[in-house]
Amino acid sequence: MTLAAAALAPLGLAAAQQAGPEVTGATASTGADIAVYPGGPALVREALRFRLPDGEGRITWGAPPSTLDLSSLSLLFPDRTSASVVEQRSLPGGASMEDLLRASVGRAVDLVLAGGDTLRATLLSGSGGLLLRKENGSIVSLGPGQVRQLLLPGLPEGQRLAPAVTWTVRAARGGQSTATARYLTGGLTWNAEYAITLAPSGGSLELEAWADLRDGSGRSWPNARVRLVAGELNRTGSPQSLADAARAKVMEAAAPSVAQAEERSFSEYHVFELPRAVSLEDGQTVRALLLRATDVPTRKLYMYDGGEAYGYGSSRPITQTQPGGSSGRTHVQAVLELASGEHTPVDRPLPAGRARIYEEDEDGSTLLAGEAPVPDLMVGDTVRLPLGRAFDLTAERTRTAFRRPDAHNLEEGYRITLRSAKKEPVQVHVTERMFRWHEWRITAEMVDGKPARHAKPDAEHAEWRITVPAGGRATLEYTVHYAWSEQDLR
Repeated sequence: MTLAAAALAPLGLAAAQQAGPEVTGATASTGADIAVYPGGPALVREALRFRLPDGEGRITWGAPPSTLDLSSLSLLFPDRTSASVVEQRSLPGGASMEDLLRASVGRAVDLVLAGGDTLRATLLSGSGGLLLRKENGSIVSLGPGQVRQLLLPGLPEGQRLAPAVTWTVRAARGGQSTATARYLTGGLTWNAEYAITLAPSGGSLELEAWADLRDGSGRSWPNARVRLVAGELNRTGSPQSLADAARAKVMEAAAPSVAQAEERSFSEYHVFELPRAVSLEDGQTVRALLLRATDVPTRKLYMYDGGEAYGYGSSRPITQTQPGGSSGRTHVQAVLELASGEHTPVDRPLPAGRARIYEEDEDGSTLLAGEAPVPDLMVGDTVRLPLGRAFDLTAERTRTAFRRPDAHNLEEGYRITLRSAKKEPVQVHVTERMFRWHEWRITAEMVDGKPARHAKPDAEHAEWRITVPAGGRATLEYTVHYAWSEQDLR
């Protein structure tokens, strides 16, 4: 019998001998109802079975999660007129080896020595080894290597190996009963992971949306009904838990579920209910399928943003002579665009997460094309996922003109040269941010010496779509005119 086993054996007896009203133990039934938020907490509704005492008595629940938020815990009876809770008390646990040895000083202990002999002696000290008084009165000191097992007389009064909760309940009549423990707990979290595989043609993709559900709550949950809530929950303060932190351990993810989760809206959130009961083991990660969609229309875009965020949020015109945005040669960025909608393969809202994007080659092999964050996706949204730098596409940005004819006007010109080493023509989306002031207009614009026309997606940006020939280059040149009043300069 090990030390842990010796200490565990009298645990129920120690609980039953607490002073006060009659004590009964509560056991949890399987099938807890758990709603998990992305960063926590989780809302749990769990049925507890126990014998309701006559009149007033105490119910002890010895298996709560160690990360339970005590301020959120309620015990709810089906018929609230027949029984009610008059007091709730938390019992901390976690007695350490040092605690047990300290509490056993002066008491008789049994030892199995390294050679197999047994010894019964009185413990005098457990600090830095064992100091013992044998039955004949002699004193002996033993180090860790000399003792195979140490059997203590029992768990000291008032100490527990695990935390517990007790309720003082007043009931009209006693008997077997069931109540629901409702509470918030930490340690249960989830996040969305996306696997996107591009077809060799580049015109479609296969999308799999998964939810990774992690249990670090300090306990397991057999056959739980799990709902995953997408959205940001507003909370105040840091709740008090039964333990400082859930215990951590690393295990392989469980085999993924194959049926898709059912999605619905609730208040300001979206809820994904897993299609079957899930058994969560402490320290494990379970992966559940949210959506699998094939033949999703998509396109790869090439984008260059030269203006970046220079001067963002300025309350006055920016008049210094230095150019804004990037300069010199940089790579064009590759972006994957896909849309959702009621009549598309992606016909439901999807939560924010991380996407890994794979691309199939003509020979059937697959490579990782990039990773990108996915925002919360509503039905009808179009999302652009950055893939990284386009190896064969570069852009070089140079300022060609700067003129300030008076205190209220400024003209500036730029040239952007796009170069491609690809074997086919590509279209590049060029975006420039007019950072100096919100009153601006393009006075001249050309691509390879021919007139061009920009789009204005918002009040600060101009956008051009420029076709770059295979193995060639294309050059955009434009001039922008800014104007402001004397009042704007103050």
